[in-house]
Amino acid sequence: MAENDEKNINEHGLQNKSETSQRREMNRNPEGKGGFGDNPGNINKEGRPPRGWSWKDVLEEIAEEMAPVEIDGKSLTFRQAVGNRLWLEAVNGNIAAIKELFTRMDGLPRIEIDHSGRVDTGSNKVAQLLQIIYAELHEDDSDNQGDSPDILPKQ
Repeated sequence: MAENDEKNINEHGLQNKSETSQRREMNRNPEGKGGFGDNPGNINKEGRPPRGWSWKDVLEEIAEEMAPVEIDGKSLTFRQAVGNRLWLEAVNGNIAAIKELFTRMDGLPRIEIDHSGRVDTGSNKVAQLLQIIYAELHEDDSDNQGDSPDILPKQ
């Protein structure tokens, strides 16, 4: 019995189990550190990158800066200048500007989907094929002349 027990111990001193079970045993951290305790190279010591590293952040920052544009002697931010230009384009008949305003203000229109109806899974074709195969297999049977099973679904 002791020989069999020794054969069931692998090179890591673990009892032979399923491969995933063995991996699970090997990945356990005996010190209880968990996480990056075994792989300190994977730790990002600088933490999450600061804000301002994405295009969104850059564009939002610029949007709040003052633009070199004035309307009626009033300075505008870039965000206000672009908004004014979009409105002017829409008023002048630019369809793309009109669509942009509608989608930004009202959101995209709802699209209703009809979920009723019948879904054709092809089962009728499969059933017909099975009847043909059945008929061919039993052509020589004198007992079954014209008596193929009715496997077509009821309509």
